Amino acid sequence: MQSGSWNPRRLSAAIGALKGAGYTRERIGALAGVHKSQVSRWASGEQRPTYDTAARLAGRLRAEQPGLADEVIAAAGYSPDPQPEPLVDPEVAAILRRRHPDDADELIAELERREARRRAAGEGRQAS
Repeated sequence: MQSGSWNPRRLSAAIGALKGAGYTRERIGALAGVHKSQVSRWASGEQRPTYDTAARLAGRLRAEQPGLADEVIAAAGYSPDPQPEPLVDPEVAAILRRRHPDDADELIAELERREARRRAAGEGRQAS
């Protein structure tokens, strides 16, 4: 994760493109793990997302909007790290989004938390 120059207008345009693709500020916030008011601050150029927040948003967007996922990272002034293996299979995420459109982001976030804990526990056992 290298920090480059942050371009508030470019980030605002990326958020606008997401809105044009049907994403509300509330949904963008849920994907990023922040309140929709924080998304408004990014869109206005008032604040810059942290790398972790931008990467979380990009990671969750990648299956549906790969170009916009990369643009979010770049517009926030970060260069993307090599993509880690997703915590939730993109096909599973797509099925959840189709079958449970109102709850999918929360369900996926919970699956990601559980998988992250499982992986962390596995690494701890391997190190011993």
